[in-house]
Amino acid sequence: MAAQISNTDLPRHVHLPDFDPAGEGAEFIDDQAAIIRWLQAQNAAGCTFSATGESIRLLAMAGLLKEGPVVLPRRLVPWFRANHPQVRVEPFAPFIDQDGIATCGSVAGEASMLLRLIDRMIAPWVAHSVGAHLGVRTEPGPTGASDDIVTTAQVWIGRNSTADVRFSTLAANLGISQSTLTRRFREQLGMTPGTYLQKIRVDAAIQQLVHTRRPIGQIANIVGYDDIKSFRAVFRARTGSSPKQYRVAYGAEPPKPPS
Repeated sequence: MAAQISNTDLPRHVHLPDFDPAGEGAEFIDDQAAIIRWLQAQNAAGCTFSATGESIRLLAMAGLLKEGPVVLPRRLVPWFRANHPQVRVEPFAPFIDQDGIATCGSVAGEASMLLRLIDRMIAPWVAHSVGAHLGVRTEPGPTGASDDIVTTAQVWIGRNSTADVRFSTLAANLGISQSTLTRRFREQLGMTPGTYLQKIRVDAAIQQLVHTRRPIGQIANIVGYDDIKSFRAVFRARTGSSPKQYRVAYGAEPPKPPS
């Protein structure tokens, strides 16, 4: 006999998505006092919480963040320093899930955060299934480096992999030279930061090729390449096949039968 699952068996969790406080949807937070009271009541009832972007401010106003840590969009950092200086802000992590509170600074990382929560609160296979439909990887974060500088750089590269990555900027943020960053990457991971970035982008492209029917040019743009020729060259160098060949062999576009 199959087990019966009631609502009381399921974890109670509240997710607050990002919103534009000056744009569409702002009317939903006109009565902030009522929202804060509701959040406090859910917390008293044993709920856990996750929030993205602007909604993290509501968790702070409800007194749920304590000392953090949290991941914030940059626009909120001054407000938190002025109003909640006890909350520790993590500048590099894509998201944080700790002590019943998960936070993410941007919509770009929201899916990964929610999949991690599904993995923990429901089941890994559910997270994997949902991630497959979304084209989002569900593997844990970067591993393999014992050097804190390299680990922090891995997180930063992963978080910014779809943008125009400047390793000189990354090195300056870490307080080291670019040559030192490259040397430490080679010592720890056996590759340069540039090669690591290529790996992140190709891995993301593989997920898109396998689990979606998006055009290859669109996938190239999504993972961080403006030039599809460069994307194809990097993809072939890392996988031994073109993106189209890879999709036909493993993904959403089955091989055509012989005529």
